[in-house]
Amino acid sequence: MTGEVIRKTRRTPVPSREAGDTGTGHLGGGVARRGGTSVYVTGAAPRTRASAPRRGPAPAAAGDPGAAPASREAPPFVTRLEEQYVCEDACGSDWWSDQGVAFAVLAVGGTDVHVVGTPAQSTDPGCGAGEAAATRSRQFKAIDAFLDAERIPADEQVVVAGDLNVDSRGPEYAAMLADGGLVGPDTRTGHPYSFDTEENSVARDRHPDGPREDPDHVPHRAGHARPAGWRNEVVAERCAPWTLTSWCTDHTCTDLSDHCPVTGFATDR
Repeated sequence: MTGEVIRKTRRTPVPSREAGDTGTGHLGGGVARRGGTSVYVTGAAPRTRASAPRRGPAPAAAGDPGAAPASREAPPFVTRLEEQYVCEDACGSDWWSDQGVAFAVLAVGGTDVHVVGTPAQSTDPGCGAGEAAATRSRQFKAIDAFLDAERIPADEQVVVAGDLNVDSRGPEYAAMLADGGLVGPDTRTGHPYSFDTEENSVARDRHPDGPREDPDHVPHRAGHARPAGWRNEVVAERCAPWTLTSWCTDHTCTDLSDHCPVTGFATDR
């Protein structure tokens, strides 16, 4: 499997968010914490492809996976290198988007921390039987190969965060870790579902018949430094009521996204 790397090298502070912002995106998001500060990786809706269906990498002009890192406090993090990698494979409605990842190297207290944000292939009704899982597998392997090519030192942390579209309780979870060369958290706490079609107002209105799942993750890359203990926590964040209009019907929502934010942070085990 191949894809395209869009390199955007810069030395500027990562955009900051207001204190208390959850960092969620339309497709879910993750937060990696280190030393009392936070890196947000949002999985916003990928940019629509500018051309008819095709096979092969997206052109640089259209390539934008729609994921981005941001810091809660400015300027503790400095982006030393930022890249976007657009995957070739997708199925269903995801085929019309530049599905891929955002990659940034962040200077955190004098130490480089590598952050990858991505929304992986969704389980879309437009995909054939088993096609979505097979596509995700190829995407995870492609991301692993992309990180191999970065030649990241083993003593530096590599964190992957986002809506990986693999339920933490399902049979595909172990394959996801193996395909992506990832190590899951030691513990997972908080709300039992990061995509909750019963309690999340946006998910319930958009997917009333969908299952409750736990597809958002913040794992580390295997073979690299990681804290003695690493915990993911699903945060059932609520917000002031707002109106979502879908199919000419207004829905009152009290959630920022159809996915809950998921935090990843070091523990003492």
